[in-house]
Amino acid sequence: MYRKIYVLALISLFLICVVQGIGYSQEVPVIPHEVMSASEMRKNVLPTVVLIRSKDGSGSGVVIQSPSGKAFVLTNEHVTNGSDQVEVYFLAYDLNLNEIRDKEFYLGYYSTLLRRLGYVTDGRVVAENKEADVAIIRPAGLPKTAKQFLLKNVNVYDDMKKGDQVHFFGHPADQGLLWQWNAGHFQGYNERDLFYEGRPWKGNSGGPVLNKDGELIGITKSIDDVTKAWAVSLKPIIDLVSDLKEWYIFSIANNTESTVVYEVNWSETKTWERKSLDPGKWYPHSEPTDTPGVITPKIRYIPIQQQDPQVPVNTDTENTELQSEDILGNITYTEHEIKNVKRQFFSSDVTERIIPKLDGHNYRFVDTESKKIELQEPRQTVWIANYTTDRQNYKIRWSANRLDEENYTLEPGKTQPHWNTRTQTELSAELSANYPKIQIEYYTINYANNTKYSGTIEKSIKTTIESEFFPIDSKTDGHIMDIGNIKKPTSTKYGIGYYHFHLSPKNGAFEIRDGLHTPEVWWKRKSRFFVIRAPTWLLLIINIILYSIIGVILFRKIFPERHIFSIQNNTETTADYQIKWTENKDWSQFSLESGKLSNHYWTRSLKRLSPDYPKVQFNTTTDENAKAVEQILETYTRRLGPRAIKKISKEKHAREYHFEIDSETKMINLVDSEENDE
Repeated sequence: MYRKIYVLALISLFLICVVQGIGYSQEVPVIPHEVMSASEMRKNVLPTVVLIRSKDGSGSGVVIQSPSGKAFVLTNEHVTNGSDQVEVYFLAYDLNLNEIRDKEFYLGYYSTLLRRLGYVTDGRVVAENKEADVAIIRPAGLPKTAKQFLLKNVNVYDDMKKGDQVHFFGHPADQGLLWQWNAGHFQGYNERDLFYEGRPWKGNSGGPVLNKDGELIGITKSIDDVTKAWAVSLKPIIDLVSDLKEWYIFSIANNTESTVVYEVNWSETKTWERKSLDPGKWYPHSEPTDTPGVITPKIRYIPIQQQDPQVPVNTDTENTELQSEDILGNITYTEHEIKNVKRQFFSSDVTERIIPKLDGHNYRFVDTESKKIELQEPRQTVWIANYTTDRQNYKIRWSANRLDEENYTLEPGKTQPHWNTRTQTELSAELSANYPKIQIEYYTINYANNTKYSGTIEKSIKTTIESEFFPIDSKTDGHIMDIGNIKKPTSTKYGIGYYHFHLSPKNGAFEIRDGLHTPEVWWKRKSRFFVIRAPTWLLLIINIILYSIIGVILFRKIFPERHIFSIQNNTETTADYQIKWTENKDWSQFSLESGKLSNHYWTRSLKRLSPDYPKVQFNTTTDENAKAVEQILETYTRRLGPRAIKKISKEKHAREYHFEIDSETKMINLVDSEENDE
């Protein structure tokens, strides 16, 4: 029993040592609403508090769970200050699970690492009430250590009295430590605000205010003087959260020289809605995800340049796959299915908040060479970066039947996009699972050992859909930029549609790698081991030694040394005997029937066995004149697991003994079978 507990403890320690990083998950615990001490409150609430950085400053916020179960960040409107997107920082912990509150840690050298681990993420501002000074942010993700408040639509102020203790959290703007906690006293509230006294600080705006029971009662919004502050009460917060809804979103831009008239239909159960879009304008389209029926958005438009769709028009449009005739008068509409839509939470002012680059794929109307209007889908785009020290020439093949013969050239430290000039629908007949591809004939020199490398690499790649179109008639080299200037993908670890050329500094091998992340040389990189920061190679050696020791201990516990011997009764009577393994252990009684075999084993270390042990004691005869005889036994040492011990073979594992009747003395003897054989 004790051995099993010991093994489980060692396995748990091993797993803790292996899992040194922090996971990234949307499943986060909810803060319980119960009476708790100040220290418990601080420990539970700090993981809900976030630091928010916008284009004009920073402030505090708190993670809440909406009635729909989604996680949002609550803060002040003056903290977001008109920003469409902000940075959200979550409380991080070291490997000893101690809170890290150093301001320089979050805003300095470690900011890139924190973003990679999920402690820093982008947040989309999805709802605002400027009059009440409330804003809601939808974070791109939550770290595993984050917590959230369950927002309840109840009046928590009924039982509160003037002078009751309240707690407020936030980030002092002029101090070196973030995630600060302080206590104050409740003074009163109205429909929109509550008032408390304490010692609030600048930078606490948007931070949570709690009652003595640990319930969220508002967020700080302003400070009257050194000891007085106002906070937004729950009513405007709940009203704004209740207004949130998930929407299907896409946008349409008019890149033609004339007004385009088109109609949109979201499902078969709805009617077509007519729109008119002037040249150079764009319009966001949205539909709630809870709309009855199957959402299959479609657009139909007039494929010729005409201002008024009611004027009869004679036109002989081409018969394409996307064209269906729905004639109103003499007008023929071309129908197009919208395949690329996004889902996003917004308040009821969704149309005013949608930004094509952030919220929805962008379709566009363009003029064709035949002077007709065409609706184009978002471009399939691939980003290529050059992390080598040499200029690289390469080609992009979009389909099996089409090869771009132009050699693209990319200088070291540069990146550029490549887009397909035809829509995905046009290429659907040609595309296969292996396309698009990138092909490169490389020639590089490893300056460390002056070795030359050359060869050809062809790699299948995936594309990303760009919300912002690149002009079809422009060349890709017109969009070349420095690697550091492109926004790195945050949806996945490396990002689909992002690739880079890489030259291994170890052996000079040339590779095409996924992602636009700076390659790190493992033997130069530094990591943390608990509170120690050391080179990765040193920590790797320490880990190997540590895991080897743990592995040996586990092996010895699961497969211990067992000292084994067997006794077989070759007499015609039942043999009674007793065995004593050590000097301090009592005799164990056994009875062995005629012709039967019994295995005996000891699982302790040989060092634990006393000299001249184990011993066996038995009677030489079965009558009243029997004489008790003691005999020292020899054993075999074997490492056997729990299952193998049940299947001990006397020939393979045990030292063999047997009871027999001496032919001369007619006495019972215990004979060492192996000595007998000799």
